[in-house]
Amino acid sequence: MLREATRNHKAKGRGYGLGFGVNADNFGHVGGAPGTSAALRVYPGTRTMLAVVSNVDEPGAMEVEEAIAARL
Repeated sequence: MLREATRNHKAKGRGYGLGFGVNADNFGHVGGAPGTSAALRVYPGTRTMLAVVSNVDEPGAMEVEEAIAARL
């Protein structure tokens, strides 16, 4: 089930799985509501997962997740 959910359902490059954003080397999901934001990114090749939860509006958690991911 996870394999199908994380398979790129669009042709070439960046796409979208079933609830997950799918890239060449990772998949994940981001979102938020007023006063909260969250980001989850999974890198299967390195067995690494980032999860960031914040009590600030978007894109708070996403910016933190991207900064950490850039250092991996």
